Amino acid sequence: MPNSLDAALVFALLIVPGYQLVRGYAVASGADAPDRDLYVLAQAVVASLVWLALTWPAVRNLLIWVGEDALGDHLLCVYLIAPLVVGLPYLVGSVGGSAVKKLAAPRGAKGPTAVLRFLSAVGIVGRGTSWDRVWLGAIKAGRAVATVDLVNGKSIVGQFASNSFVAASPAAPAVFFERAYEVDANGTTTTFAAGAFIDAAQIVAIKFNRIG
Repeated sequence: MPNSLDAALVFALLIVPGYQLVRGYAVASGADAPDRDLYVLAQAVVASLVWLALTWPAVRNLLIWVGEDALGDHLLCVYLIAPLVVGLPYLVGSVGGSAVKKLAAPRGAKGPTAVLRFLSAVGIVGRGTSWDRVWLGAIKAGRAVATVDLVNGKSIVGQFASNSFVAASPAAPAVFFERAYEVDANGTTTTFAAGAFIDAAQIVAIKFNRIG
């Protein structure tokens, strides 16, 4: 009959690997964690089941020893298998998160790549925030000039051309115009010859214009 320690191990196998995998992915990619504990638990369980399936040859022995109440007879093997269950998922999640972050941002004038669209379709990458959708729609529609009103009362007018980009989720939202000028409250203009990078946190409103 399995004791409480064995039962705790089985429970841990259903939670810990998946939590580590999801946590590693979230930290590396910058993705937001679910806002409800139940969702976090559900993610951990699903990810754990996937991880356990991939590492079944090793985990199978643990379950057999739990069923036979024989963990104490195989401590060395348990210590060798433990990092596979606890540590490696976080590393794999971190690598995956870093790769997704690299694919996801920045998005250039042509919008997201085919790889990113596939990742969004299967749910690995979120379908995007309002910021993402607004910019993608503007780019597709050919609205290449935007007036960006800032919290300091100034405005920046920028051209979104081939060397411009939008940093979209999961990265912190921002936009770079390769050609831009600033207009202050008095109407005075300042040209930015090397372009302008704007953090979305400094933006009050964006107005798009079509050129051509």
